[in-house]
Amino acid sequence: MLELREVKNLRGDLVAGVWGIREPAERCPIVPLTSVEFLLVPGVAFTATGERLGYGGGFYDRLLSGLNAKTPRVAAAFALQVSNQFPRARRSTRSPDSDERWVMSDE
Repeated sequence: MLELREVKNLRGDLVAGVWGIREPAERCPIVPLTSVEFLLVPGVAFTATGERLGYGGGFYDRLLSGLNAKTPRVAAAFALQVSNQFPRARRSTRSPDSDERWVMSDE
């Protein structure tokens, strides 16, 4: 399961992780989902109504399902990542990964 950790110092608390992407060090305390007041949500694409298409691993899906429904979730995206709707196969019942409350773009 994806863990949220408290980062107080960007230079001291972040270390190189997979593919050199900086992530919180193990020494950073884990933040319980009940104390999250705001979440900036990543994604591949979003609709203007807040549907999110993720990267396919399900990590954020599980995290988002454990958050309080009232916790603000904001997706930051470039305009080219925002679509009116996602294409769906005729027989597909798969829904988007999650619904964000706000989607902000560079436009």
